[in-house]
Amino acid sequence: MKIGRAWSTVLILILFLFISNDVLAQNPFFKQFSISYENAGININQVIKDKNGFLWMASSEGLYKYNGVDYVFYQLPAENKSNEVKCVYEDASGIIWAGYKNGNIAQLKNDSFQLLNAEEGLPRKTITSISSDRKGTLIFTTAGEGVYFYKNNRLYNLNTDDGLNDNYCYTSVESADGNIWIGTDHGIAICDYEKKNKIIKTIKGNDGLPDEIVKVLKKDSDSRIWIGLQEKGVCLFSRSGSIEIPTAFKGWNKGSVNDMLVLKNQLWVATSDSGLLYYNSLTEKKPLSFQSYESMKFGKINSIANDSQNNLWMACDAGLIRSHGMWLTFLNYINGEALKYIHAVFVNRNGDVYFTPDHGLMRLSGQNYQQIKKYEISSAD
Repeated sequence: MKIGRAWSTVLILILFLFISNDVLAQNPFFKQFSISYENAGININQVIKDKNGFLWMASSEGLYKYNGVDYVFYQLPAENKSNEVKCVYEDASGIIWAGYKNGNIAQLKNDSFQLLNAEEGLPRKTITSISSDRKGTLIFTTAGEGVYFYKNNRLYNLNTDDGLNDNYCYTSVESADGNIWIGTDHGIAICDYEKKNKIIKTIKGNDGLPDEIVKVLKKDSDSRIWIGLQEKGVCLFSRSGSIEIPTAFKGWNKGSVNDMLVLKNQLWVATSDSGLLYYNSLTEKKPLSFQSYESMKFGKINSIANDSQNNLWMACDAGLIRSHGMWLTFLNYINGEALKYIHAVFVNRNGDVYFTPDHGLMRLSGQNYQQIKKYEISSAD
């Protein structure tokens, strides 16, 4: 079965989906999206996907919504001095919330963003993250004022006066038991907001935390909590209650962890120095690093999200970048040998894949296609 060179490449990308990286050199595809020519230099701080499939981008210029074709720009009223949005979040009822560099908090109403009208007043420090618990309480972490809880139209502050280990906070997540974990400059604070004694536990260096500056907290499908750090990479709070450093992340030298995306056995890590990292606990001995694609460079990534088609979207200084991730990759090498000019592809009834690069006939077979055979063609005497 002969097919054109371009289509043979596409077919190979699909057929070789689950092949080990020890055998194949796999490279994800990346594409850069420009919001507009005028704002080509804006910095995107965070990207999320809402329930309707739209992307929301918190940027240095304001908030953008992207429907796959067009961008809609949202800005606070002109009397507000700062429009830089640091974080964006969709709550359980579908309301979009935005946290600003100057401490403003706004929500989308009637297709425009309006400042939260709180009797206690808004924070005056940067909003670093927004999340919520299972009861619908919104949680705003700040860079200097601790944490704010928004419930029943009131803002409640939690800071060092209440036992919080540091007022500079980066992230929060609800654990399986309903407690709120808060990542700070001095480790993790665990909060039971319903109790009078709000801080019930702290996790620091002497508790096994490799680095006390906790930038990211993410809960996986097994209710384990993944921890992203300023200098020491990634660790995991296991179900046994201990902190573990996966072997693949020991000896970390990739810079600060800015965000993480946990997808079953896959972990994607956005870093400040080493671009995007990919780790699969079933197949990878160490994380793979992607920092550039063709002429595009993205060494620093601020945020990462996935859409309903499992595409990855990255927010970075280079703008908005999309990748198909590892479900669709380009195969350039097998055992160090370059694949060039694939002329034909054939799959037999056993699922073995035969293909014909310029240098002969090759077959991939076995579990996860890890067995390789190259057929040498010799001339007759």
